[in-house]
Amino acid sequence: MNKHSFFIVYTIGCLLAYCPNYSGDNKVVFSGSIQFPHSLKKVPAVRVYWAGHTIACETNKNSKTINFNIPGLRQQRGIYLVIAQDVRFKMVKNNVIVYLYLDKKTPYKFYGLELVPHFDEGTKKTKLLWQAAELALLCDDVGNFRLPDEAIVVYYPPKFIAGLEGGSALQLPTIKVDPTIVSTLGEPSLQDASDTVLCAALSMDAIHRELDKDIRPADDHKTIITITT
Repeated sequence: MNKHSFFIVYTIGCLLAYCPNYSGDNKVVFSGSIQFPHSLKKVPAVRVYWAGHTIACETNKNSKTINFNIPGLRQQRGIYLVIAQDVRFKMVKNNVIVYLYLDKKTPYKFYGLELVPHFDEGTKKTKLLWQAAELALLCDDVGNFRLPDEAIVVYYPPKFIAGLEGGSALQLPTIKVDPTIVSTLGEPSLQDASDTVLCAALSMDAIHRELDKDIRPADDHKTIITITT
């Protein structure tokens, strides 16, 4: 699937997923994850946003993970994921926000996730798995990086992220925090940096509303943010 086709499938899927009149039989919940190193004593708080909403996150102190869920559709095959801090919003008259963006000098990680068929030699069955591709954000008319309207936005320093790993039909690939971050940066510095980012996210909190906290996957899988050792 080319980039243009991916965008069309992704956008239609996201819009229908949050349409209250759309058939509930077609709705699913996608679970994602970020992994922090197990050597951490305390998992930093992380903000996650999607489609104008603040996504409720749950911290698992034992596995050092943060869990969250995103609504979707059974036939949905594409999702965008942005990892960045200092996310800004473009506002026009009457205080209408038209899109989120990053300053052209702001670092980020941007992934296109696509569900693709995979033949399992063991079971001799075809199943859907997420395939992740790191992409470049498109620029707006003044050269800043415009975020896709329905992207999952993880408000966290992209330099702390090593990449994505795994994933199944309803479980998004795990966002892996650099496993060397504790030894190179130190836990106090990591916590301080995370707290600073959390405070900076207050402006994003102000323009997002909470998504229903009762959204759960049918099999109770959760989106997880984990730090590895």
